[in-house]
Amino acid sequence: MDINRVNRVLDLYMREMYGVDAYLTPSRYWGKNTYLINVLLFPSKFLKNSPDFSQKYYDFFSRGEREVFQDILKAFRYLGVNIRSEIKLEDDYVRLHMSLDSDYFKDYVKELMGHINDFIESDIIEDFYTLSKRMSNVRVERIDPVIFVNEFNPPYISLRLTYDSLNDSVDITSLLNSELFREPLKNYLETKMNLDPQIDYWFEGFN
Repeated sequence: MDINRVNRVLDLYMREMYGVDAYLTPSRYWGKNTYLINVLLFPSKFLKNSPDFSQKYYDFFSRGEREVFQDILKAFRYLGVNIRSEIKLEDDYVRLHMSLDSDYFKDYVKELMGHINDFIESDIIEDFYTLSKRMSNVRVERIDPVIFVNEFNPPYISLRLTYDSLNDSVDITSLLNSELFREPLKNYLETKMNLDPQIDYWFEGFN
C-alpha cells in the first residue's frame, strides 16, 4: 500500500467533504503498516471572529471525537482501503495539530499578552498583591486546542501561560488562576480590546 497515495486521496476527500486537512503518519511502536490519524486545525477557519471563519469547518470540530473518527473511517471505505489488512490504525482517536499560520490569531495573542503585562505593571489589584514586584514577562508557554467536546462545552483554544517570578519563594500561580485576579483582569481587557470568547488562558507556573 502506497501511504503517500493514500494520504493524497484522504486529504482531498476530507477537504471536499469537511474542509479539513487529515493525514496518516507511521506508528513508532506497532510495526509496519500501522498508522496514526492526524488532523490539522487552522485557527483562522475555526475562530468565529476571524475574517476567514468557516461555519462548516467549525461544525466539524464541534462534535464528539468518536463521531469525527467515524467520519474519517468513511473516507477509507470510500477509497477502498481495508484498515484491517492493507493498513492498520494504532488506536481509535485523532491526534490534533494546530497551525499557527493565522494573522488573526497571532495578532490577537500578541495584543492580549501586551495588555496582560500592562495590567500587572499597573498594580490595579495592589490591595491584595503588588504584582509588579512579584512577576513580569507573561507569555505563552504552549497552546492547547480543546475540541471534540459536546454541545454544553463548545470547542475553544487554551493559551497556557508562564511568567518570570521576581520572588521565587512565593508561588502566586493559584492567585492568577482565581477569580480574585481573573475578574478584574477581564474587566480591564474589555476596555482595551475585543476579547475572543473562543480563546481562553490559564497560568501554568513560572520560570
